[in-house]
Order: sequence, then C-alpha cells, then structure tokens
Amino acid sequence: MAFTPNLLFSYRKRSHIRGQITPDLHAVNIGLRMINYKFYWLDESIEALYKNEHKLRLSRKRESCGQINKDGYWIFTDCASVHSYFCEKSEVVCPGEWLPSYASGTCIKMFQLLTTWSGARHECNHQGGDLVMIMNADMNVFVHEQQNSMVRGSYWIGLSDITEEGKYLWLDGTDELNFTNWGNGQPNRNDEDDCVLIDLRGSWKETNCDIKHYYFCEAFSDCMTELFGMVCPVTCSSTNCAGKNKICSRKTGVCRDGCEAGYVGSTCVDECSSGKYGLGCNDTCSQNCSGKDSACHHVSGKCISGCKPGYLGDLCNEECPSGRHGQNCIKACSLNCLGPDNACHHVTGECVRSCKSGGSGGVCRKDPSDDLHDKLVIGALLATAVLSCISLITCLIKGKGGSLDNSDGGNSDGGSVETERQTVSTGSAASHTSLKEKVDSPEGSLGDQAPMEDPENFLASWSDITI
Repeated sequence: MAFTPNLLFSYRKRSHIRGQITPDLHAVNIGLRMINYKFYWLDESIEALYKNEHKLRLSRKRESCGQINKDGYWIFTDCASVHSYFCEKSEVVCPGEWLPSYASGTCIKMFQLLTTWSGARHECNHQGGDLVMIMNADMNVFVHEQQNSMVRGSYWIGLSDITEEGKYLWLDGTDELNFTNWGNGQPNRNDEDDCVLIDLRGSWKETNCDIKHYYFCEAFSDCMTELFGMVCPVTCSSTNCAGKNKICSRKTGVCRDGCEAGYVGSTCVDECSSGKYGLGCNDTCSQNCSGKDSACHHVSGKCISGCKPGYLGDLCNEECPSGRHGQNCIKACSLNCLGPDNACHHVTGECVRSCKSGGSGGVCRKDPSDDLHDKLVIGALLATAVLSCISLITCLIKGKGGSLDNSDGGNSDGGSVETERQTVSTGSAASHTSLKEKVDSPEGSLGDQAPMEDPENFLASWSDITI
C-alpha cells in the first residue's frame, strides 16, 4: 500500500509524532491542508474533525499546507516550501465520510440524527454496519474526539443489558467487558434503563432505550469497500464460501477463501460433478454405491441410492458382518457352511470354507435330487394317510346306517345287508368274511357293538378297500 503524508490525528497519535521530532527540526509536514480557512486531510478532502488550534499559526494565503511543530501544534506554511515529513501506512481503508479507527481496525461514522437506540441500530445496519463497540481505551479516546469535533451531545453505543438485567453485552455477544468507562454512579441498575451511551465527558451512561440521541456507527472495512460477509449485515449471495466469515466480493461474488466442501467455482455455486464430493471435489464416490455412476452426495459422500449387495454404511465402505450377505446384508449364510458363523462371501454368499455333510456347491446346498426324493416320499405318505381316513369314515357312516334300518335286531330284508356290503367290496375274500361275521353277529349292528378287541387288525382289513 502506498505511503501518504500523515492523514488523521488523535491525541495519542499526536503525542507519538511529537516524540519523534528532534530538537534540530522546527516542524515537519503532515497530510493537512487549509483551504479558505477550513482544514482538510488528504483522504478525499474530508474536513478535519480533530482540531489542534491552540497556538495555531495560520498562513496569510488562502491555501496552505499543514505541519506539526516540536510542541505538537499545527502550523501552516507555503506548500512549495521544503521540510521534513512523516509518512503513514494506512491499514484500514474506509469509503466516503467513514473514518478509519486504528484502535479497532474498523470504520467509524457519526450520525447527528436524533433517534432511539433500536432506531440507531436500524440506521447503522442500513449503512452496512452497527452501533460502535468500544473495546479499549484508545477506541474510547478516538470516539470521544470525534464526538467533540462536531455537534456536541451524547451518542448511542452498542452496549446494553436488554437480554438480562445487569448482564451487559456488546452487539457481537461479547460479555467480557475488559474495558469500561462508566461515569459516576453508573451503571445505575434501573430496570427501565437498558441501553448505553457515551456522554460529553467520554463517560458511559445507562439510560432508557426509547430516549432519542445521536449515534456512532461502526463497520468492518471489508464490508464498506469491496468485501462483505457474515461480519456485515449483508451476507454473500453465495452461502458456500469457505471460512468463518464467508467473505466474498461485493462486486463479483468471488469467495475470498475458496469454497466449502461440495462446491467449486469462483463464486462457489456449482456442486461437485457426479461421482465426486468433498473439499475441492477431490474425493471420489465409493464404487460400492448403487445406481448410475455410483452417485453420492456432493458434500458428505453418502451414497444416494444405497449400497451394492454386500456393503453397508453411508459411504458403503463396510462389508456385511460375518454370517450375512447380499443386498443390505439381510441374507444369512447357509447353515451348511463350515466355520464360525457359517461364514460366507459378503456379496455372493459362497461358503468361505468347505461344506458340512450333505451340502454341495458354492453355497453348500443339498443335492437337488435328494430334495426331490424327500418330497416324493413325504407326498406319498400324506396321500396314503388321507385315503385311509376317507375310506374309514365312509365305511363307518354306511355301517351305522344299516343298523338304524334293523332296530329290532333282526334282518327284515333278508339280504339287504349282504347287498349293501357287495356294493363297496372289492378287496380280498378274507376281509369280506371278517366284516360279514361282524355285521351278522347276534350281538347287534356294527354301530352298537362293543369296542373292538384288536383295532389294528380292523384297520388292516380295510387297507385294500377302494371307493
């Protein structure tokens, strides 16, 4: 940054420069001019706010250049005269009528409009700043000097105990008041007085927030010139700038500190291309992501369509636990796999070791022919049991019907029972003879007889009957 003659003065700065003037020097040039008896610094011809008029010696010319003498006072001389000089490197650049505060590294501006504390905040926000925060003694001196150079009065500052009585906070949330300059009897602890101002003596006073006063605004130089961000009332149009303050150019939108993870480009509005994610889009999505191009989230890398079979986790970089395999690891390995947990491959399900007895193939299934044989045997047994039950029930029902037709114990129809028996008989002669003996028994019909002595022989006698 270019050096220019000394621009702005405070009491502290004047004392410092005075100490640098050696006895052999009468005066040195500073960046001050007098035009029509008004004083201007060299920063865009702003009228000087700090005035050191004691023992001021003016030139007879309407335009003269300023100096500071060994006593620390201003004098004016012909601008063409040759003198020693002081240079100052400005570290804070402020536009327009805003003044750089070297004590805070911010820009300050006085507003001589009477308004409430909240109204002052609103106006400062509109200007790109907020009410001034006085964090150290140098800042307090600087603000007080500006205060006395213009319309005299009290000015709102950015301190209050609005949120909690007795707990004073600066507007940035700072509650550690390493520096205070309370006036006598202050703070007054009055519940009605929550906002703080700086009075004519440079002391702080707590008063009612609805009273109207002048106010000081403060803004970061970045907010006032080219850059703005989270430290300013107006944030970047792109919220994807990296860095705590997310600072970007007010003119171009270019992010000063690069992009957050998942975004690229000078303005950080473009997401990572498909298959990429993370800071600078330098990370590649997992090959285990399911779906087209193994797509994942541009910031976190989480697989959008889930994982391929055999994998788990947001990044799909975890294999299925032992004993599981397949999509989402919901399939269990075959019980015929040897080894702990019947271990198998996490994707295919093939047994890691050999198969137990009876198993075959990669997943150790039983021989398909063995399975078919088992099914046929079971089916045959079930069919036989069903047919036997049906035959038995049918015969029992018909036998009971014959007994009801001969309730007197006789045979009124001569050969009716014999005829009925012939319609259902197709079995062996021995079976029919056994049944005939039981039906013709003098002890009564089949339905009324006592329990059979040998049920197994009875069932065996019906095993060859068909309906």
